[in-house]
Parts: sequence; C-alpha cells; structure tokens
Amino acid sequence: MSDRQYRSAVVLGLGASGLAATRLLRHEGVSVSVLDERSPAELGQEVEHLASQGATVRAGRSPGGGDLPLLESGTGIPEICIVSPGVRAGHPWLQEARDAGVPIISELELGASRCHLPILAITGSNGKSTLVKLCGLALELAGLRPVLAGNYGKPLCDVAMEQASFDRVVAEVSSFQLEHVRAFSPVAGVLLNVAPDHLDRHGDMEAYTQMKARLFHAMPADGIAVVEDSLRDVVSGLNPSISTWRTFGHGLQVDYRYQEGRITSPGAVPGPELELAGTVFDNPVMGLTASAALAVLTGLGIPCDALQAAVRSFEPLPHRMQPVAEKAGVLFIDDSKATNLAAMCGALQMVSRPVRLVAGGQFKEKDTGLPKELLAKTTKSTYLLGESAQMLGKAWGDVVACNQCGILSQAVKQAWREAEPGDVVLLSPGCASFDQFSGYHERGQVFQSVVAELSASRANSRADV
Repeated sequence: MSDRQYRSAVVLGLGASGLAATRLLRHEGVSVSVLDERSPAELGQEVEHLASQGATVRAGRSPGGGDLPLLESGTGIPEICIVSPGVRAGHPWLQEARDAGVPIISELELGASRCHLPILAITGSNGKSTLVKLCGLALELAGLRPVLAGNYGKPLCDVAMEQASFDRVVAEVSSFQLEHVRAFSPVAGVLLNVAPDHLDRHGDMEAYTQMKARLFHAMPADGIAVVEDSLRDVVSGLNPSISTWRTFGHGLQVDYRYQEGRITSPGAVPGPELELAGTVFDNPVMGLTASAALAVLTGLGIPCDALQAAVRSFEPLPHRMQPVAEKAGVLFIDDSKATNLAAMCGALQMVSRPVRLVAGGQFKEKDTGLPKELLAKTTKSTYLLGESAQMLGKAWGDVVACNQCGILSQAVKQAWREAEPGDVVLLSPGCASFDQFSGYHERGQVFQSVVAELSASRANSRADV
C-alpha cells in the first residue's frame, strides 16, 4: 500500500473520519483545507481546534457551484482528496475533484497507508461490530495488543499516529468507506454476510455486494479471505491471486460449520472445534459470527483456546439483542441496531418465546416481504412507528396483527398492555432511526427509559397508557 507523502490536500466532511484525516495530514505538515456543509455554529469547537492546528476550515458551504476549496482561482490544485463516509459518491464536490484530476481516497485508505500493523478487516451487512469485538477479545487473550478501529473504534488515521502502542488492528469497514479504496490491503478480510441495506445509496443488491467485495480487491496473494459460503463464487473472482479462501455456514461442504452447540471444521483433515453451549453464540445467527471468527483467527495462527475463552466471556454490545428487563414474566429486549429487515429476521430467529415486535422507522429497502414468513411463525403482534408504519402495516397485515402506534413510547406501552407472561417485547425496527431519532443509540436509550418507567405489576399496567 502506498505511503506517498503530500504537500496539499482537501478533506471533505468533518465527522470522526474527516477530523482524524485532517489531524494526520497536519501532523505530516500537509497544507489542508476542509469543507463541510454544516455551519460553524453546528460544528462548534471542531472548527477552532483544526484552525489552531493550521488547517483551513470552510464550513457552511453549498454542495455545488464550483466552490470546492483549492480549486478556486489562485489557490492551486490539491494533490489528494480525502472523503468521509458520509459524503455520497455522486456529491458535486467529488465531481469537481474528478474533473480537476484530483485523486480521491477514503480516510480508511489514508490511515491504512500510514499504519504498518497487520490489519484484520471485517465487513458485512449485519453483525460486524460483534465480530470485531470477539476477534479483539480473542487476540487480547492470546497475549497480543489489538486496537479496534474503523466504524467500531478509532479511525485508522488516529491508529496510524498511535500505532506504537499496538501490534494488531481489527477494523470494521463499511460499504461507504469502500467506495473510495484503491490499495487497501489487509492481511485478512471477512465478508460476514450481505443483505438488503443502503440500497438508497448503492442502487441494487449487485452493486452493494460488489462494493462489499472491494474489501478483497487489493489483498495480497498470501492474505486470508473468509466469506459466508453462498458468497464465495460471487466475490472470489474479484482478486483471483488470493490463494487462501475459507468458507463458513450451515452446509456440509463449508470449511467451518455451525451446528447446535458447536462449530466444527469438517474438512478432509478435521480442524479445531469451538464449543458454544451456554454462550450467546449458540444459535443459528450468532453461531455464524463465531464460525467466521474461528476461520479467520486460526488462519492467522491464533490459538483456538483464546477464541474459546473469548466466546465464553463475551458480553453483547449495547442495543444488539440486549436484555433490558423482565416484568411480570414479560422480557424486554433492545435490538435497536437492527436497521434492516435481515437484521430483524436474525433477531426473530434468536428469540425462543412468543414475540411482540416493535418495528418501523426510516425504511431503506425496496421489498417489505422478507420477514413475513418469520412473523407468521414467531410474532403475536407488531407495534409500528415512524414514517414507514403505514407501509409496513399494509405489507404484513395479512400474516400478523399490526398496530399503528406512531411513536416509540406508545408502541412499548401498548405491547406491555397486551403482553402475557412468557412473551418477549422486542425492539427490532428493521429500519433506520433518523425520522425520529439522532441514531439507533438514542432509539435504544429511549426504549430502555420507557421500559424502566413501566409498572412492575401487570395489575397496574393500564396506568402506563
């Protein structure tokens, strides 16, 4: 991967990635101009902080009109354009950079080009953060010093400036970050799954899948590529020089197979096994995550007993199938991170009790039909909220009762009012949260707050209406 040095750069977007890229470039003495659509007031102290480091911040700029900084008369052409994940590929600023012949890369690629540690990169539609945390924990238990990076932890540009403190990187990588990679070359990569998501940005499933597969585009020939079994033929042609491909899944022909209670490696020469009984990974959804971890970590020479210890001690991340409370025999689970229908389906598969499902929000997909079969088998009733509530009610009403609740608090209260001992009230929206919340974190926190305020007694439940 190239570690070319630059004299001038433009950074688009001042989220966590843009800030980290600017810090790294200024640390290298690069002349940096930063552009963000938000006003100085919205950006707050970030503007002053970057200005104190010598960067030129142009806030509140309109996304058009030929006003990209450093392309203006007399200021010269930058040598590189660093783009944050939140800036869409078709954004006018990016088109201006292309028209001027300025190379465009993501913050991920800039950071990786300066980071000389082995990188394990993980992508997929659902479960990425859980796999990153599990791999990081296993590496720690093996006596190593990993840093969690990318979407999960530190931006890679920050890791590059602190790399003396670590000896491994485990990076969560999104499809948005992969839009502008050219030479990103992790020593190992995992494509956990691909399900309909972000189609409003990528267009269709074929384009979305190929974007995810860019993780392997520049991987070295001796790298380790791990994919869910059904994706092997779809993505392996992208980089035929990779010699080591490993598959995981439920089938008989995979390299690492999830079975109830364990993971086996049923090849011609049987490999290590992982015991899952009594852990959060002992189900068909989380079991595949553990299978991917076993595939990639054994490939990297990490002892299986370190992963076994990690599986046994693992605590789920917030807002991912997180038990919140049990009241009068009714269990409340926060799965606010389920922002697409595939994630919702995974949640329904993981719950062994009758479900009262709280769902809805900002719908990102084109087909509402994916969960209908599972809803018919698992769910007593749905409680719908947000801008997609009417649409989902029409789509699902022939297989499950659908209640139009509008807002989250009303959905939770009605589900509690109608629940019976043994039921699960599950927040697994299948939609983004931005129609009513700042993100899935806030949505999950509101859910937990509403649950905490419910009466502990079923006899008093009507007072919660």
